[in-house]
Amino acid sequence: NNDTVSRNAAGFNVPIGISIDTDNHWLFVADAENDRVVVFDLDSNNQPVDLVADHVLGQPNLTSSAGTGIVNANMNYPDVIEYDQSNHRLFVSDGLQDRVMVFDFSGGSITDGVTANYILGGNGAASTTTMQTPNGLAYDSVNNRLYVNDTGHNRTIVFDVRPNGSGAQSLCGV
Repeated sequence: NNDTVSRNAAGFNVPIGISIDTDNHWLFVADAENDRVVVFDLDSNNQPVDLVADHVLGQPNLTSSAGTGIVNANMNYPDVIEYDQSNHRLFVSDGLQDRVMVFDFSGGSITDGVTANYILGGNGAASTTTMQTPNGLAYDSVNNRLYVNDTGHNRTIVFDVRPNGSGAQSLCGV
């Protein structure tokens, strides 16, 4: 973590992932070294309203840090993000905490520092539900499946992310 770059609403420190919600008009950017995802409000044509972030996930607000502890509200190097347009869920690869965080925005609003609704993965010996440095996401909106590259275990995991999904299975690899 590089705390020499100050956290603010107008800057990034290693932006990596990007995704858009065209219904609620939000642009999500994974700001990896600041351990957060910043959210920009867009107009009805999905154009930026301004160049300043409006909301933040993974930290309590746009200017401070709650640290990177493994709790459902903090992030540590979020990098890849994927948005489920149909169910209004944001999937965030929380790379250095070995998990994927799932945020449900079906209510149409975002609160700074909101807690993730679900956590997929976690570190440990390779099993169908653990991950080590997830680094790649793909969402299948037809079948409600989330594909995750589990880099540390040299495999891809498939998560059934329907409301009553049946869990995870290794697609290939260990």
